[in-house]
Amino acid sequence: MARKYPQEVAAIRGVLERGEPALKRFIEGPITQTLVDFLPVRDTQGKVTHCLVVVHEITAQRQAERALAGRLTMGELISEISATFIDLPSGEINAGIENALRTIGETLGFDRTHIGLLTPDQTRVTITHQWARAGIQTTIDDFQDF
Repeated sequence: MARKYPQEVAAIRGVLERGEPALKRFIEGPITQTLVDFLPVRDTQGKVTHCLVVVHEITAQRQAERALAGRLTMGELISEISATFIDLPSGEINAGIENALRTIGETLGFDRTHIGLLTPDQTRVTITHQWARAGIQTTIDDFQDF
């Protein structure tokens, strides 16, 4: 155990030697994430005799936190992009759309982003604007009337 979990073993030894708890130790495994508290257990004379290890499985909590952070990022992104279009002259709309696509792509880590128009019968799409990360081939010509 000492080789696989050296920090945890050190925390247990510290609790046993000093009699003070070691709280909120984060352990990230390949599948789960846990928060661990190491608490001293005392006998009737107050001597530390054991270490109680309390494990809180927090994988779902961490996933929820990441999802909330992603929603916040998207909300801020939408707000930022929307604000740029408020006073944008009509002659600069295409440049504004291209900047918005770049901002979306860079913020979300995409290689390329597109906007397309559906035909009135909604059976075909024509890509009207595209942004591609440096070094990534554009595909706008491949997606006309498809």
